[in-house]
Amino acid sequence: MIKNLRLFNNVTLKELSKRLSVSENSLRTIESTEKESSYYYYHLYCRHFAVDPYIYLNYSNLSTYTLEDKIIAIKAFCGYKNTEDIDKIIGLYPGAISDCKRGRFSKSKVCTLLDEFIYEYKKGYET
Repeated sequence: MIKNLRLFNNVTLKELSKRLSVSENSLRTIESTEKESSYYYYHLYCRHFAVDPYIYLNYSNLSTYTLEDKIIAIKAFCGYKNTEDIDKIIGLYPGAISDCKRGRFSKSKVCTLLDEFIYEYKKGYET
């Protein structure tokens, strides 16, 4: 789907590579696989082509049931690479989500904050 965005706009991998400052090989890999680590790059693509990633990539269907699902959803929504970015937007200290995964910080508190963020984010797309 992300490759179609580039092709629809008649942009070559080489051109997009220069515009995004990402290697052609990386872009080729991003276009051929769907991985959680690619959400940051999907966000770059969509922003470059002036397309809303939430709508274009149908992120409304992402699961938000487990802690990991919530983290993946927020990475997708915001184009974040790591959990420290998420810690910041939900008002926690850097590393709080990592600490939570290791049992050193309240999972229920983190999940509640993530749920609140997701709810508010999705509310912006309700019709």
